[in-house]
Amino acid sequence: MNKTGFFIALLIITIGCNKADDAPVIPTTPSNPSNPGCNNCPVEEIADYKILDGFLGVWHSSTVLSADGNVITVGSNRYGNRQMLLLKTDTAGEIIFSTLFHQVHSKALGVFEDDAQNIYVTGYTYAENPYENRRLSAAKLDKNGNVIWEKTYHEQESITGYHISGLSENEIIISGSRNTDLIFLKIDTLGQELMFKTINSPKHNTPSGMLVLQNGNILITGYDEIIKLTCFDQAANQLWLKTYGPNPGVGRSTIQLHDGNLLTVGRYAHQTTGSNAIDSALVVLIKTDTNGELIWEKEVGDADFFNDGQSIAENADGKFVLTGYALSGHPSQTDHMLIFTDAEGNEISLKYFTDSKTFRGENIIKVAGGRNVITGGATGGTFFLNVDNYGME
Repeated sequence: MNKTGFFIALLIITIGCNKADDAPVIPTTPSNPSNPGCNNCPVEEIADYKILDGFLGVWHSSTVLSADGNVITVGSNRYGNRQMLLLKTDTAGEIIFSTLFHQVHSKALGVFEDDAQNIYVTGYTYAENPYENRRLSAAKLDKNGNVIWEKTYHEQESITGYHISGLSENEIIISGSRNTDLIFLKIDTLGQELMFKTINSPKHNTPSGMLVLQNGNILITGYDEIIKLTCFDQAANQLWLKTYGPNPGVGRSTIQLHDGNLLTVGRYAHQTTGSNAIDSALVVLIKTDTNGELIWEKEVGDADFFNDGQSIAENADGKFVLTGYALSGHPSQTDHMLIFTDAEGNEISLKYFTDSKTFRGENIIKVAGGRNVITGGATGGTFFLNVDNYGME
């Protein structure tokens, strides 16, 4: 991609990424040199994807590994009145069951499975316009995909639920946003509200990621021109806040590693010397201890692209794989990626999937045999791809 377009591209991507659950509109015309509508586009390299029905939820939270080794993905259906949708597949993307929720005008963004393989989902419902008057929503299913309950909370306020996880055997935590504020909702396994708390923020503070740490505290990954990690106790009291820079940055998600430390993925933008114009953007990896103290920081990706890391996973040997997207010349404007690094964050391999009908890798999870399942947006639904650490099928 020509670097002269990066500044405009940054504005487009930044605006789009503030609505984490919205996928870009994707033309269906393939992109290659034989297509007269596409100048200088590369020949497509089409991977053997499964295309799952439905629009995907939010990055790093909408696909999880089930205790039985299968894969759970949430989002919404594509036809008629939009409704929350949950799919359980095997690691090849074959459907085991599909559940369409009862709430009309709704979308699931995040999913969590407890020790008994009950499934909890969060997202929002709305009246007519999906960008206005959202109502925080949650639901519980059994391990076979049967809905046990569906509930909405604080219906007088416009709130979006993004992430959901377990605090204990009987407590579930949800994070989301209301206008510019961060919110926490704690419920029990029957869906009864236990706590609701608002964290006031002067700027837009959509939680990019939420992680319940091994010590029970809650970590929010976010950004406010620079990358931020904020840690809360289970009563949503702030314990610490750390920022990382100096480059303009976006924090997407964080995982806790085998050694107990934390690894955050996102992007750093680099400006042209003497100018505010964006010259390039690279995926950033930030390793910290559980108090947010920096251990190391690395950038990866091809500097000729505008890169954004969305989700990361740790291999058994301590190396890492991540997915995200990079701007390209395709009609979709993006290619999704797989980057493989060593345990210190140094790039081993990089693969951009250059096909026009898939875009933005949003989730990556480790599955049997050390392989990776990547899910993300696609023309006609959600793509599901099972690859090794080098992107080979």
